Amino acid sequence: MANIINAFYTIRSAVAADDASNPATAQGKFNPSLYGVESVAVDVVLGGTTPQWTVTPLYWSSTAATYVEGVPFVVDHNWRFITRVDGCTDFYVKCADKSGTSPTVSVYCTPIPVR
Repeated sequence: MANIINAFYTIRSAVAADDASNPATAQGKFNPSLYGVESVAVDVVLGGTTPQWTVTPLYWSSTAATYVEGVPFVVDHNWRFITRVDGCTDFYVKCADKSGTSPTVSVYCTPIPVR
């Protein structure tokens, strides 16, 4: 197993357009998977003038072969949240409903191991 603990992952980088839907396949941001990870700390970084985005956590279900949506939330300033991912093999974020002048959003993630 690759050591994904104490690593910093770029989940999304300088997104400027709304996502139309969830990705159809796992995006493979974690190699090999989130095995041994209980939660992830997610940093949402905004750019532009008065930016606002709706951010939806997505949890990959290898059984269903699809992303399962978490609760969407509106972000209007740089923000960090922690979410549980135990049982998932991938984590991604859908970004939509942008507003502001030239808004962009980047999302970074740090795995937190099972204790």
